[in-house]
Amino acid sequence: MPYSYHFGKPDVVEYITKNFTQSQNILDVGPGVGTYSDLLKPYGYNMDALEIYDGYVLAYDLKNKYKEVYVDSIVNFDSSQYDLVILGDVLEHLTIEDAHSVLTKCKNVIVAVPYNCPQSKVDFWDKGFHLVNPYEEHLQADLTPKIMLDRYPTLDLLWSNQLYGYYINI
Repeated sequence: MPYSYHFGKPDVVEYITKNFTQSQNILDVGPGVGTYSDLLKPYGYNMDALEIYDGYVLAYDLKNKYKEVYVDSIVNFDSSQYDLVILGDVLEHLTIEDAHSVLTKCKNVIVAVPYNCPQSKVDFWDKGFHLVNPYEEHLQADLTPKIMLDRYPTLDLLWSNQLYGYYINI
């Protein structure tokens, strides 16, 4: 869904503001409604977004929230110019192989994932838009804190509760 859990967001904002300057290049992958832009703009951050489903770009006015908005898959996108890549509720939509590929090409990454969360494509109305997003299917619905650390040994836990977790690369 284009909305994510509110859990842990203050911890992520604190981590970013302590470790990345406003002049560094940040890419928000899978921005949905633009949550990370909304959270970080008050601190002076102006980032780019990469959204796979163009319906969200229009429905959530992403072009007014981000410096640049690209419509593509992170699997195909060259993220090498970015100092930080935020994968907010994205990793669970990728195959394990694609997720490993994406993680290896990012300098610094913040990964947010829901735990034990099966989901198929979505078909819903929001803000007057009929949104049918086939990319919303969770290909890794089995994620737990242990599975995340076992499956992705280059990641370390930043924050977690029983439903949701944030990871950074080490």
